[in-house]
Amino acid sequence: MVEDSGAALVRGRGKLIGVKRVAVINDDGQKAELEAKYAVAICTGSEPIVPNIPGLKESNPWGPRQATSSSEVPKHLLVLGAGAVGTEMATVYASLGAQVSLVTRGAELLPKIDQEAGRLVREGLESQGVRVYVSTTVESVTQGETENCLTVQMSNGSTISDVTKILAATGRKAKTSGIGLENFGIETDGSPILVSESLDVPSVPGSWLYALGDVNGRAPLSHSCKYHGRIAANAIIARSQPDGIDNVGWKTPWSRVSATNDTLAQPQVVFTSPTVASVGLTRRQVTAAGLADKTRVITAPVTTLGAKLHQDGYQDGWAQWIVDTESKKLLGATFVGDGVADLLHASTVAIVGGLTVDRLAHAVPSFPTMSEVYLNLLEAAEGL
Repeated sequence: MVEDSGAALVRGRGKLIGVKRVAVINDDGQKAELEAKYAVAICTGSEPIVPNIPGLKESNPWGPRQATSSSEVPKHLLVLGAGAVGTEMATVYASLGAQVSLVTRGAELLPKIDQEAGRLVREGLESQGVRVYVSTTVESVTQGETENCLTVQMSNGSTISDVTKILAATGRKAKTSGIGLENFGIETDGSPILVSESLDVPSVPGSWLYALGDVNGRAPLSHSCKYHGRIAANAIIARSQPDGIDNVGWKTPWSRVSATNDTLAQPQVVFTSPTVASVGLTRRQVTAAGLADKTRVITAPVTTLGAKLHQDGYQDGWAQWIVDTESKKLLGATFVGDGVADLLHASTVAIVGGLTVDRLAHAVPSFPTMSEVYLNLLEAAEGL
């Protein structure tokens, strides 16, 4: 795909060696130096964080990449972390027949989304036979009596002595070391690279260095990478013009050179059972930002006649809107239930478009479909 676009693909390890200059060393030790006319983009991604727990590294734990590419199912998988990766992999391996234990220091699963969503996912995992330990940490990991048997000591005093494999799903850090960023005063300790709304690095004079995707920490999700590529490309092209970027509104939210979606309308789907789909503000974020008195949280059931017709025995789910009480604009939406992933984009479009609840009342969902959940939410929002 890269080659078909007309770009020249150079394989090797790259390193910044000067302003708009990159050195590339391939596997044979051959070195090439490239000089950009306009910009250099850092798109090195992120890597898993392995907690500093005695014995954990020696147990050769999985990261997300190993968990999603394994050709074998461990007899007993212990998952550290209850974010999207941890809960998704717990769901997958439980469905494949593994005994799964999930350990999280938080009081509930999916702490970055919503407590109610986390509760429903926890109940779903437990119904699959997953043992969930909340408000708990792993204290140590030791080798058991056999090669493929680990003993895990936990902070609640209990011990699990039959663990086959451990998955560390406890977060990620930016991949910034060894690529020459220190030559431009940028930290290489795994912290995200600070960027502007146009995704260039403001600490580097000349606006020629960009950081896209996980490495900037703004929205570490696969679909954000495509979005960042489009925004950065627009900014680079605009800056190459005689008028520069000022004429396209780089400080204006939602302009073609501003990655506004990262902070106001970032969608995410967690493929658990039930599925969780969320965009924009969550109830937890509203509370943390001190916006509780300026917003209204609206909840409603996900079940509709359309959902029941399309799936026998449909289990009821949960839906939530966050609405600005003054403007009545939609600021966030969360859905929990089977098949809710495809409900999310409508709310994403509504937030990006600045739609109010009054205007959404005219967006009539087709009968009979799951989209009728929007009627449930509108009914719950009456009197706003």
